[in-house]
Amino acid sequence: MRLLIDEMYSPVIAERLRKLGHDALSVIEQPDLAGPDDLEVWAYAVSHRRAIVTENGADFLAIARQGSAMSEPAPSLIITSNRAFPRHSRSFLGQAIRALATVCEGHPGDDAQAGAVHLLRSVT
Repeated sequence: MRLLIDEMYSPVIAERLRKLGHDALSVIEQPDLAGPDDLEVWAYAVSHRRAIVTENGADFLAIARQGSAMSEPAPSLIITSNRAFPRHSRSFLGQAIRALATVCEGHPGDDAQAGAVHLLRSVT
């Protein structure tokens, strides 16, 4: 699965996932997405066949519902929460990277356009 990691997360996550052999980009790394709104991130994910990794599930699910009503293509969503993955904890980067690597390994094909919704779970 090809990932597009939302701007609330450090680009280090994408960098480390790439070192592990996964196709991951950070919104922050993309100059054409500087200060993007959710619709821009959505459109980028659709056009580049990437699943969106975000903590902003409610807004992206609303966009998905609108697009579904018009039969538009939709990226898969990987939704996280600050409760399950506290961004300010020391263990956050390691936990997030392990969990995202597990998702990528479990979905090796190009199903980023499947419109699926995954809730990211911690991996021990």
